[in-house]
Amino acid sequence: MHASRRSLRVPIVLFLLVFAVDFFHGITTSYDSRFVCHVAMSIWRRGTTELDPYLEGKTLGPKDVSVDWVDGHARSYFPIGTPLVALPFVAGADVLLAHILPFTIGPTTTTFDLDQYMKLGTPVGLERFIAAVVVAACTVVVLAVATQVTRRRKIAVLAALIFAFATPAWSTASRALWQHGPSMLALSVALLLLLKAREEPRWAAWAGPVLAFSYVIRPTNSVSIVVFGLWVGLRHRDQLGRFLAGAALVAVPFVAWSLSLYHSVLPPYNRAGQIGLHSAALAGIVGNWIAPSRGVLVFSPVFLFSIHGLAVAWRDPLARVVALVILLHGVVIGLRDPWTAGYCFGPRYFSDMAPFFVYLLVFSLDAIARSPGRGLAVALFALATFGSVFVHHRGVTSWAVYNWCVEPDGIDEHQGRAWDPRDMQFLRRS
Repeated sequence: MHASRRSLRVPIVLFLLVFAVDFFHGITTSYDSRFVCHVAMSIWRRGTTELDPYLEGKTLGPKDVSVDWVDGHARSYFPIGTPLVALPFVAGADVLLAHILPFTIGPTTTTFDLDQYMKLGTPVGLERFIAAVVVAACTVVVLAVATQVTRRRKIAVLAALIFAFATPAWSTASRALWQHGPSMLALSVALLLLLKAREEPRWAAWAGPVLAFSYVIRPTNSVSIVVFGLWVGLRHRDQLGRFLAGAALVAVPFVAWSLSLYHSVLPPYNRAGQIGLHSAALAGIVGNWIAPSRGVLVFSPVFLFSIHGLAVAWRDPLARVVALVILLHGVVIGLRDPWTAGYCFGPRYFSDMAPFFVYLLVFSLDAIARSPGRGLAVALFALATFGSVFVHHRGVTSWAVYNWCVEPDGIDEHQGRAWDPRDMQFLRRS
């Protein structure tokens, strides 16, 4: 019993630490995500994804693509997965606030109606709360993933903290309900299941519904689904049927919902119209890695040790599979036009891969810890880590770095700006 309590102490403390920092510190970037809670509330209150009640009397800007009009009704253009993740939180807040915030007006008592208040705008506090919970939960899963790789508990905790504060998990996923936080959580859970399946193959089957739901959250996760699906077919063939059956439990309702609403197998966002060969495809593929204002290795130089970790773990088949997912994901996001990810901070399109980068990083940390002449490696690692934390802290605290996306010119219309070392996004001061 005491050992069990001790084993839970670190994850609980880690969860609370990450949640507190993410929720109470920094700015909120509710852009694409500003209707996530509204969709969740509409599902909860009315059993529909319609946004009509929240848009009455409001005019959307000419460049606002967040709303899609279907059969005369307003709906969010973005995937349904994140609102489904938010649904229990929104429903819980709706019930809880109705009970703890009744107020009197003269002789009558009025119940607080969260739905009515949401018609006034975006509930950014609730959104940040949910985002902080998701990232904190993902950090605990990353801790569990790291524990599968190393017996050194301190290294596993360090890896989890790196994920939380030295990657887009902090500067993007925790700032609002972007798709990337729930996506990271689903992918990290899937990776943990596949790691556990090496000793108990039955865990591989559970990765099926988790990966399928990761697609409902963000369609670029189709890369992870295909590669990990092939891995299960090759390594855990006896679990493949259960893997596919579990995936179908998610996929069939999703397709049925899309057919009933959009009269198509896939919703508009999930169709591949924005991904393909284009004139800047090579720049996009390379730029998502090393462009001064969009490169993942620039914003998280600590991931250079993930490359070292892959070399260390090269004989581990699953490590090579994870590396393949990262590489293919990099190709897919480079083929998106535009590849520069719009009004955001840094390598947003690479955010989903943060748990996989950290998984490979653990192999490097474990090797460095076992090396007798590790002084230089430790110094370089510390420098890369502090540099990564500094960069992402800028994304957490500074509006100037977001203004960089539109000043002097819009980044999607002038993609060459991402390559300018004289005006790097995370160094922008005004």
